[in-house]
Amino acid sequence: MTTGNHQFTLLLSVLLSIPLGMKATIVDDPGVFNFSPFYDPSSGVIGLALTFFPSEEGDTVYIPDYIYENNQYKYVVCINTGAFFDCNAKYIRLPNHLRFIRDNAFHYCCFLTTLEFTNDISEIDFGEIDDIVGGCNYVDEIIVPLEYLGNYIDDPEDRFFPFFLYEQLKSKVVLSDYNKMIWADVNFKISGDATPFYCTSVNHSNATATRSYSVNVVPANKVVCLEGNDNDVVYPNEAGHLFVAWKFLEQQNAPGVVSDVEIDYSSARMTRAQNADVSNVRILPDGRLSFAVLEGALPMPIPPRLEKFAHDAGLCESLNREIVSIKNLPEGQWTLFIDGEKAMTASAEAFAKGVNLSCADTPQHRQAEAVRAANARRFGELDYVLGRCRLARWALNRRTEVNPDDLTAVQAYRDGLPEAQRRKWPWVALDPYLENWARRKEIMSEIERRHGEIRKMARPVQHAFELRCNN
Repeated sequence: MTTGNHQFTLLLSVLLSIPLGMKATIVDDPGVFNFSPFYDPSSGVIGLALTFFPSEEGDTVYIPDYIYENNQYKYVVCINTGAFFDCNAKYIRLPNHLRFIRDNAFHYCCFLTTLEFTNDISEIDFGEIDDIVGGCNYVDEIIVPLEYLGNYIDDPEDRFFPFFLYEQLKSKVVLSDYNKMIWADVNFKISGDATPFYCTSVNHSNATATRSYSVNVVPANKVVCLEGNDNDVVYPNEAGHLFVAWKFLEQQNAPGVVSDVEIDYSSARMTRAQNADVSNVRILPDGRLSFAVLEGALPMPIPPRLEKFAHDAGLCESLNREIVSIKNLPEGQWTLFIDGEKAMTASAEAFAKGVNLSCADTPQHRQAEAVRAANARRFGELDYVLGRCRLARWALNRRTEVNPDDLTAVQAYRDGLPEAQRRKWPWVALDPYLENWARRKEIMSEIERRHGEIRKMARPVQHAFELRCNN
C-alpha cells in the first residue's frame, strides 16, 4: 500500500469487503484522465478539476496529485460531478491536494469497493452531499491517513463515509489525543508503517500502554495501540483514561461485582445477594414485585457517549456488574423502577438471565456521577495545581541552575523567557508554581478536606425497587 509522505495509514474495513482481483490493472497515467482548469472564488483555490475518467480503463485507479506542464505544477483539487460515472474501477486513490468533491462524483460505480483519501479530510468540501458514492452499494473500505484521525473521528456528521456505513463506523473511539490508541466496532487493518498491538495491560507507574503482541488485523471491539516511528508513549484522553483505569484496576484484582441480586418471583424470596443487603421482598396484589436493596458499592460512572464502548469492549462485564435477576416472571415486558423512577424495560427472559444496571439512568449511577464530578473538580482545582508545581521544580532542577526554592530567582528566570517559550512544556508550569508554591500546605489541607467529603458522598444508600408488568 502506498503511503507517500504519510507516516502511516489506517484502513477501516467492514467484514463485507469484496477484495480486488488478483490481477488488478493499475491506472496512474495522467494522460488517461480528462482535466479542466478550476477556480473557486470563495476560497481562492486554483488548480485542476477531474472531469472524466474512461470507464473501461482499469480496476485500480490512482488519480495524479498534479500535472506538470509549461514548467508549472498544477494540482488536482476537485473531482467534478459524474467524473467516475458508471466506472468499472474497484479501487480509487484520491489526490493529496483534494479540496472539493462534487455531488455524485462516483455515481453508479457499481464495482467500486475502496476509496483511499491521502490528505486531511477536514479540508475537503463535500458541499451538500450526503452520499458521495450514490448508487455504489459495494463500497465497504475507506482508507484515511492516520495522522489526521483526530480531525475527523469525532465529526458528528461523518459525511465522507457512505451513508450505509454510518451506523457501523460512527462508533470509533480515539483513546489518546495523539492518535496512538484506538477502538472501533468494526475490523480494521494497519499498514506496514505502523506497529499495532493489543493494549491488554497498563504500567502503573506512568499509565502507558504495554505491548502484548503484534497483529496485522485487529478484530472489532479490541483496543489497539499504534506505535509510530517516534516510539512515543500513549497520552490518554477521557476515553483513554477510562480504559487505562479499567486495565489498572483489573491488574490490582479489583472486584468486578458492584452487586448481584437474584429474586424468585414465584416465592417472593431472595435467592442470592452478593455485595448487597436485600429486604422486604413481596408481591403486591396487582402482581408488582417490590423489594429494597442496600448495595455495598456504587457503579463506575460511564459518560453516556462512551457507554457503547464500555459495553462492547467488555468493561461493564469485567468491572461494572450491577446485576438484578428475577426468576419465574410471567411472560411479557417488565419495567424496573428504582425509587419511583423508571430504570429500564426488558423481557421476562432478560430479567431471568440478569440485567446490568451499571450504565442505566438510576439513582445509584447519578450518585456515582456526582462523586466522579466532585473528584474531577478537586483534581482540576487542587491536585492539578500541585502537579504543575512538581513539574516546574523538576524542570528547574534538570534544565537550569536556578534554585526552585528561591522564588525571586524563579520569577527572574520566567521573565527572561520569550513569550512563546513560556507557553510551551515544561515552562508553562512556572506561572502556577510562582502563584501556588508558597501556599502548598493550604492546598494539601483542602485536598484532604474535600477527600473526606467525597468519601461521604460515595456511601451507598438503600433504594426501593419495584418491577411492573407492561402487559
